[in-house]
Amino acid sequence: MAGENRDTPGAQGDLWMFRPLLSAVLILALAGCVSVTEAPPGVTVDGTLPPDVKSAVIVAAPAGSGAIRNAGTLTDVPRLFALSVRDALEKKRPDWRLRIDESGRDPADRDLTITTEILDIDGGSAGLRFWIGFGAGAAEARARITLLDRAGKAIASAEIAESAICPLGVCGDSNEEMIQAGLQRLAAEAADFIVDPAGYRSRKQSKP
Repeated sequence: MAGENRDTPGAQGDLWMFRPLLSAVLILALAGCVSVTEAPPGVTVDGTLPPDVKSAVIVAAPAGSGAIRNAGTLTDVPRLFALSVRDALEKKRPDWRLRIDESGRDPADRDLTITTEILDIDGGSAGLRFWIGFGAGAAEARARITLLDRAGKAIASAEIAESAICPLGVCGDSNEEMIQAGLQRLAAEAADFIVDPAGYRSRKQSKP
């Protein structure tokens, strides 16, 4: 009918009916729903840390062919991981002198050598994370940490891994953001291992 008022109680009721759904979608979009699942690491301990560690060198091993996938615009992911490990270690052992060695030679003047190696990085799919969620488009990361004493003898090594998923169907994080966040979580796990390899292994083995 001409002059019909569309702003009727019935029309308002229809809009209010969808308001909770729209609010929930907006909240989830802003929250960037991401949960993290850590895979059980493989840990080998062949010795103990030198009792008087004062300096440690972190060496970023080059990633193998095909180890880094769906990384977007990120470059030099192995170095980014080494830097993240350094930052995480500084919080746990502020008394250690830490530096990144990029010379490619056997590091000198160090009590401990820490080799970081990216075994697998996959940024997943931002589109699948946003539109589907529930594990689709998950970002995955796997790395190996090796500790060497002053003589270059292996002390311990650990393989750590994690995957980040969006449990709900709204998650707007880009592949670059997912990888960077994953590297920081891996670095925190690596730091726990580095400062106490035997204790780290015991804690992981005791988990159900």
